[in-house]
Amino acid sequence: FAIDRIRIVANKKFVSANPAAKRLFELIHIPVQDINAQNELLNKGEDSSKDIRRHAEEWIENHQDLFDSWVEEARNV
Repeated sequence: FAIDRIRIVANKKFVSANPAAKRLFELIHIPVQDINAQNELLNKGEDSSKDIRRHAEEWIENHQDLFDSWVEEARNV
């Protein structure tokens, strides 16, 4: 795997039975700068499950239009 790529790993049966989830997984792309920023938060001690959830929720909030477009396209599969 390339160091600048993150892949979603999903059960093949689940993906086959859930085409919307499959499409969502295909659409998701988080820029490496954003991944690095989140990694920095982890390195600074924001590494609890609660922290990680907050990081994700904040990312979505800051990229709401993009996130919503992914969800909308996935729903239309």
